[in-house]
Amino acid sequence: MATTIDLHYVFYTAEPTRENWNKISRGHGCIEKFALGDSRVAKLLSEVARINGADPRHTEMWRLKEPKLSSPRQVSALLVANDHNITRIADEVVPAQLLADALGANWAEAAKQTIFVFFLPPAPTPKVKDDELADEEDDVLAGLYKGFNSFLSASASGPTPSVAAKSTEYNKIQGSATAILDGRFCVDGSATTAPPIELYHPAFSQFIAACNNSDPIPEEHLRLTSALMRKLSAIAESRRDEETQNIIDQLLGAALETTPNQDEWSADFCHLTATPFNVSAADLIVEVKAELGTDNLDPSVQSSFSFTRFWIHDVRKPIRDACCCPSFLIGLAGPWIIILAAVITSRPIVQRLTPYLWFGCSRALDDQQVLNLARPLYALKSALANLKDYYSSLQPIPRIDNRLHSRFCPSITQYRDRGKLIPFKYIRPLQRDATCVTYRIEIDGEPAVVKFVQQYSKDAHEFMAKQGFAPELRYYGLLGDGYGNLGMVVMAWVEGKTLYEVYGAGTLPEDVRTNVREALDILNQSEFVFGDLRRPNIMVSDSDQSIKFIDFDWAGKSEEVRYPFHLSSFIRDAAGAKEYDYITVAHQDALFERL
Repeated sequence: MATTIDLHYVFYTAEPTRENWNKISRGHGCIEKFALGDSRVAKLLSEVARINGADPRHTEMWRLKEPKLSSPRQVSALLVANDHNITRIADEVVPAQLLADALGANWAEAAKQTIFVFFLPPAPTPKVKDDELADEEDDVLAGLYKGFNSFLSASASGPTPSVAAKSTEYNKIQGSATAILDGRFCVDGSATTAPPIELYHPAFSQFIAACNNSDPIPEEHLRLTSALMRKLSAIAESRRDEETQNIIDQLLGAALETTPNQDEWSADFCHLTATPFNVSAADLIVEVKAELGTDNLDPSVQSSFSFTRFWIHDVRKPIRDACCCPSFLIGLAGPWIIILAAVITSRPIVQRLTPYLWFGCSRALDDQQVLNLARPLYALKSALANLKDYYSSLQPIPRIDNRLHSRFCPSITQYRDRGKLIPFKYIRPLQRDATCVTYRIEIDGEPAVVKFVQQYSKDAHEFMAKQGFAPELRYYGLLGDGYGNLGMVVMAWVEGKTLYEVYGAGTLPEDVRTNVREALDILNQSEFVFGDLRRPNIMVSDSDQSIKFIDFDWAGKSEEVRYPFHLSSFIRDAAGAKEYDYITVAHQDALFERL
């Protein structure tokens, strides 16, 4: 029988400060008979937010350093005595943490006390927009929903995964408007790249982080990995046996099963998890081939189509309406295993989190191979537990006309500035391309811009902002473990239009060119360079017609910052730059001549 506990808490409708102390509401409550088990903090967060009518995406949870069965008045007195600084009396609890760990070793005693403090911002209400802005936003949102509905329609009437994954049909699909965004494209079709998938759900970044750490792995997991290698080393003429499946079940902590849709199709294996909608989600989908090349199919491609086939079914509409349907995928062929991640935005995004990993026992005296292969499987086990908790506490999202659905946005909705957590709300993407990572947002009702980047010159941006040639930079920081070198930029919103929006490809007025040149000269005098000098990256402010540079990804000290790989042909041709070149003033000036 599952262990249950009563959890007492107090809450405030915002993080207390000296300025807002008399404006925010406060209260207390108790979650009775909460199932402990392997529950994550995120599940409790969602439940408390639901009960109190709060926005779960922006809810914070803190653990009192000295728990007491006390009233909100007593906790408030403690806050006042500590200058309204929550960090002096409590520690913030991470949503991915196990609730049992957050409670502490003596959890039975802790459950008798008030140990948690919640900040519960009310669920946001829509605001009336300016007519022109509303038309622009509606147009962008309409395009996202149109793409999403077109994908659903095309997939529902499309071929089964085993047919879709064959090269001829795959090429046809990838050349269409409903292609899977997996990086594979038809020669005459559009690009199929997408933003890093870890931006859409923290389970993916958790997996990546765990693959790259050096934490010890349980010995039993290592033994199971060794056993799997021995099983997969045997050449198979048909699909793997039940013993192999049982080993994988134990390695992942997930009982795999074959569950057909109502259309009689099913993936080779799925791991289903319960949701509050009375319909199961698939946090893991697996496709298996006897050997690589069997049936002329790549199981990683087939698993992508199996993912879409599972999620487009009408019975799963309540889950689709509440999230981006995050799932892990596995392709297994002979001794080869690959792990992927998938979500659905306006179209499916599928990305390989590992290469095909060789699980064959081909080398004697090579224990290190077992250690190396055990880590991604152990990382996947932990990430699947996270995803299971996410689905078990998933809540419906009220449909509000002209509101951007969260499936179209990254899962990151807050940043910490000088110790204070700043929540924000996505309003719309600022580009129509599938690779868009720049959004208009709102912070306390005020417009701003958030952008996700792999490199950024904070110094160049701040320098130009001080000169009046860039928006105020509110924040820049790396996203943390599991996100590699991905960072987040938050800047002030500027009312205005880009040079491209105003002039298209036509000739720029001489005074505009002069203003841009003067701004570049000031930048260059401090040894900075602006390596992406194109019309979409320069704005004209409505208020005073001043020039604003808005993209500092490829900016920094001359000959210290590099262009990325996969550089666009325009930059290569116009600037005379090569992939991964150091950016120079000569590159910048060549772009200016083409501006």
